[in-house]
Amino acid sequence: MSLRQLEYFLAALDEGGISRAAEQLFITQSALSQQIHALERSVGTRLLHRGRDGVRPTAAGAAFAQHARTAVASARQAWLAARGVAEGAPPIRLGLLSYLIDSYLPAYLRQWLTRQPDARLIVRAFVQDDQLLVSLDCGEVEVAIGPSHTNRAFSHSLGTEELVVANATRLTEDRVLTIDRMATLDWVHYVSPRHTLGRLLDQVLNGTSRVVARAPQATAAIHLARAGVGAALVPYALARLAPDLVLHRVDPPMVRELFVVSQAVRRQEVASFINVLTATSLVELAPRPIRREVTAVDGITAAR
Repeated sequence: MSLRQLEYFLAALDEGGISRAAEQLFITQSALSQQIHALERSVGTRLLHRGRDGVRPTAAGAAFAQHARTAVASARQAWLAARGVAEGAPPIRLGLLSYLIDSYLPAYLRQWLTRQPDARLIVRAFVQDDQLLVSLDCGEVEVAIGPSHTNRAFSHSLGTEELVVANATRLTEDRVLTIDRMATLDWVHYVSPRHTLGRLLDQVLNGTSRVVARAPQATAAIHLARAGVGAALVPYALARLAPDLVLHRVDPPMVRELFVVSQAVRRQEVASFINVLTATSLVELAPRPIRREVTAVDGITAAR
């Protein structure tokens, strides 16, 4: 059993499939499969169920994954500690949902680097919020930005982001959907029952609509919506990046709260970074020219 095999196993688990994980790791699917099979032989049991819809952990795989994450995180922390001695203060390890890199993170970083021009940051992106919190709990990241925040030593709200319904075609003339109208649609739902968008969709629809497909995360849901499979509930900050989608505002507006969370703030550099995050709300950082354009053309407005 090697550290690389652990990383490959976790990549396949996090991406939900061998092909997507291979793309992220820049290796072939066959090479990745061989390494995972070798790991399973070493452990003596199957760790992943493989199917047409991707991979999911077996009971043994779920138990193994928790300790594998801790091992990988410890190895990375050992590397960072050594580099920190050689180069100075170690970088801050930040984890966040992947779409936030294209929306809010750049503005936060500009503010932080103005105050700390010599600071360094390592960013890890996640497609699901439960994966993000697992990484925080095992010490792989020090600070996390996402929609979940319970049972953490430090948690602070960054504000709310608007959720919109994305579809391949226009569903109403004014591109506004009531809850009753949403209940009549075919939906691209989410695979994980813990996915925050999936839970919100269940609360609103209460099992009254038809689910035609399930996606592991919002980016995949958008791809399916663009293909005409069904409607998808997604963050506006992400959906605006797909100009060929038709975005519909929900009436009354649906929003999701985002938080910055940490298990413990032990370094001054981390405290400084969190202070920058908490000093500015998401609404202030929204891309205003794009938002004004969407308001005028598409009838989408940011939730207040």
